[in-house]
Amino acid sequence: IYYQPGWKAFVDGKETPHFRADWTLRALRVPAGEHQIVFRFEPDNYIMATQVASVSSLLILLLLAGAIAWSVWNTLKKEKELQK
Repeated sequence: IYYQPGWKAFVDGKETPHFRADWTLRALRVPAGEHQIVFRFEPDNYIMATQVASVSSLLILLLLAGAIAWSVWNTLKKEKELQK
């Protein structure tokens, strides 16, 4: 069934525009001969959101690792001062 947002059509691995046919179906122009046709649901907004989420998660993990390292460093520094 035709639904434009997010759907991409590929003929032999090359992206090809598709359009509505008979009110509800999807269609695309294919040259004569044998070809591999693939329709994939790849919404641009979803891909961008997953990339932003991945970068945000990495930053949070780095901040957490930094906070743990700083806490350990401060603890070791205080122990050395007490030993003096």
